[in-house]
Amino acid sequence: GAEKVILGTAAIKDKNFLKEACNKFKNKIALGLDARSSFLSIDAWSDEMGPTTLEYLRDINKTF
Repeated sequence: GAEKVILGTAAIKDKNFLKEACNKFKNKIALGLDARSSFLSIDAWSDEMGPTTLEYLRDINKTF
């Protein structure tokens, strides 16, 4: 009965997972991004990864 589900680290680490989830559950997925100093923070803020948050979002927009 949930209206939306927020995906974070798993979706960031695996774009195919995010794409499949979005295709299966249209308009039900929200992408949760945490950023520190312009870089994505994952795994409950314990790790940072490149690219920058804006680069990641540009790439995701191209993918979808």
